[in-house]
Amino acid sequence: MHPYHEKDIRDIIFLVVNAIKFCHDINIVHRDLKPENILVASDTITDIKIADFGFAVKSENRDLTHQCGTIVYMAPELFVHKSNLIYGREVDMWAIGIITYIMFTGFPPFHKSDVTNRKFVFNHQNTWNNQISAEGKAFALGLLDLNAETRLTAADALQHPWLRRDMVTDKQLSVQNLDNTHLIQFNAKRRFRKAANAIIWSNRIKRDAVSSKQRRLAEIIAELDGIDERKNTLIAQKKELEDFLNNISQPVSPVSGSSSGSNFDDL
Repeated sequence: MHPYHEKDIRDIIFLVVNAIKFCHDINIVHRDLKPENILVASDTITDIKIADFGFAVKSENRDLTHQCGTIVYMAPELFVHKSNLIYGREVDMWAIGIITYIMFTGFPPFHKSDVTNRKFVFNHQNTWNNQISAEGKAFALGLLDLNAETRLTAADALQHPWLRRDMVTDKQLSVQNLDNTHLIQFNAKRRFRKAANAIIWSNRIKRDAVSSKQRRLAEIIAELDGIDERKNTLIAQKKELEDFLNNISQPVSPVSGSSSGSNFDDL
């Protein structure tokens, strides 16, 4: 198995933060960052792509009010009453914090049920406690700040010591092999969920397609019934007109005079 170091995590997170900073600089908030939407474009982890901008919106300030995203990666400010729901690009940074923690430990930092109930109690693992550098922990905690106003921005994150090789070297983050057993299991579950969701969506699309065809068939039958009814009406009208025209085109019989009347021969 290939050794798994904290450096590998930093390499990926650096690219993710850089990509999100680009989005935020042009006022785009992704709103659904998660591992499934981060595509590594090369084996050497020199290029990544952020995918699935289905929830992405343009926002210059904290003016968003629609709750969306994937629960495990959603920021605390998204779990308030609708009347008080307002947020901004900080939700993307929280999601990066969740992703970083998962890459460190193989587990989300908070249980799903706790997230929806706004109980953000860290689910610390041995890997976090014993194998992650102080800078790495500080970076993740800076992103997982419950207060959106003091949470690390993308620009802040790029200047954090953990992401700066001039402050924390690759060698320092490559000393200890991380236990990636749980991360492998997490990825396996993620791939299973992705495959299961693909099947669900495929079946749903098929059902929708069948339903659509059934509706169209019913429409066509109704149209044909209407055509038949109209055709019968026209045939009846045609016959009436033909009968009328046939009757008036027949020669009229001469009217016979009475025995007491005069005729032209008498004139």
